[in-house]
Amino acid sequence: MTTGDRFEVPLDNQMSLFKRHIDDNLNERIIFSGIFGIGKSYFLEKFFEKNTDKYLAVNLAPINYSISNNDDIFRLIKYDIIYELILTHKLELEQEVISRHIAYGTVFSNKAHSLLEGLLSTAPLLNKALGGSNELPDPAPLVNFLKKITPEIEKIEKQRKDPNLHERVLEFIRDLEKTPVFESDFVTGFITESLDKLAPPDNQKKKKVLIIDDLDRIDPEHIFRLFNIFSSHLSYKRSAGNKFGFDKVIFVCDIENIRNIFSARYGASVDFSGYIDKFYNTEIFHFDNIEEVAAVTSQIIESINFGKHNLFIRESLSTENELGLLGFLLKHFIYSGSLNLRRLKSIYNRDYTFTEKYIVIKGAKGSIPNWNVPAAIALELLVWIFGDTSSLEKALTKITLYENSREQEALRDTRKRIRIAGYFVTITDAPIHNFENKMSNGNGSSGSEYEFKLGGKNISYDLIRWGRRRDEYYAEIKPKSDIESSIISNNVFKIINDALKTLQASAYFGR
Repeated sequence: MTTGDRFEVPLDNQMSLFKRHIDDNLNERIIFSGIFGIGKSYFLEKFFEKNTDKYLAVNLAPINYSISNNDDIFRLIKYDIIYELILTHKLELEQEVISRHIAYGTVFSNKAHSLLEGLLSTAPLLNKALGGSNELPDPAPLVNFLKKITPEIEKIEKQRKDPNLHERVLEFIRDLEKTPVFESDFVTGFITESLDKLAPPDNQKKKKVLIIDDLDRIDPEHIFRLFNIFSSHLSYKRSAGNKFGFDKVIFVCDIENIRNIFSARYGASVDFSGYIDKFYNTEIFHFDNIEEVAAVTSQIIESINFGKHNLFIRESLSTENELGLLGFLLKHFIYSGSLNLRRLKSIYNRDYTFTEKYIVIKGAKGSIPNWNVPAAIALELLVWIFGDTSSLEKALTKITLYENSREQEALRDTRKRIRIAGYFVTITDAPIHNFENKMSNGNGSSGSEYEFKLGGKNISYDLIRWGRRRDEYYAEIKPKSDIESSIISNNVFKIINDALKTLQASAYFGR
């Protein structure tokens, strides 16, 4: 799906699944898990945008905080919530809501900053965007809020000289002692009351939701500090309720990353499941939109502008017919988790400049124009998509491991995989065939017969020339048995990786 110059993956199916999960009354704490770059943040943003009448969503991104290991991340969390309430939800100051918390917070100034001081001192650490552009929050609500709070601070300073103030403070303390208070201060109280103002507790139609995004990308010290804050609150209160009175708290992460970080910190023998199950109620929600992303691969390819080589590259890498080289590769990278949505969005509607040059492969005679070798063009494009040859090589290694874990499924498209492998054998076996054949025609008839070794077998192929100008080389592989077919199918990405290494050894990507 496209919206102007933007690329969007269909979300309907995932929204339906998540709505069922979040609407379950048992799910007061949710772990929202998905691999890096799959679109978790984008999905949650769109979900809560679509359901503003049902949820008051406060979205925090601790990854943006400028904070050291020893800093108190929870203090920043509290002020970040306040900023979000002001900037996103247009919270306005009301004297009766704030005066008590501000007043007694100021009286206890030896141990607690005022709300105003806290907001101003934490702003640089939170890295909040206050530019007022279309993409950034409008700073006006914050400015108005600060204008209102300043006179309150002045009033409080006058009240501090009131001879009856001391007795009122003692009365306030006695009120606090009547109920258990844990890590409670005037800022916490202000947040709780502000949330109740924006989404009154008696309004059952609107739930208050706290989202802590990218949890697995912050310092491990702070990951478990945040987890433990919520755990200690629950243990002390002996209640299923969440801190600040949020109806739902969503921890966004890749649970496997959290598992690995936990093991590195506490040891592999420590029970991770026993620790983590306190932070979700029923089951972890696994966000998986791979099918939706793979389904729109052709749209991504079609959006790329190849300039004067547009027709040539599209014909060479054919996204429509049965070969579908580039489409095949991208889909399988997506399925294996080697290529994420974030990276795909970065190439949507981009310009790609194809450079005509000659390929000189070590061990092969002479050179060959790269426009005669579709596999070389495909690998060049993949390097561009992944960012560099090292990233592509890692992705190919990952997809090879993934393929080895699902051999039976790999057999379902064996014929297509053999065809795809044929593109890249033209590169890996170049020192043998030297791009020489005896004949060619429009139907891609066979020329010279060659063999390459794979899985202990000698696999036969014909080097043919095809394409509109009959100048594009392709190895038509001819397996002699089902065993040979299976070997080729299961090793197609190894062949592609070998082709990449062959071009790297020939300094192709450095020219």
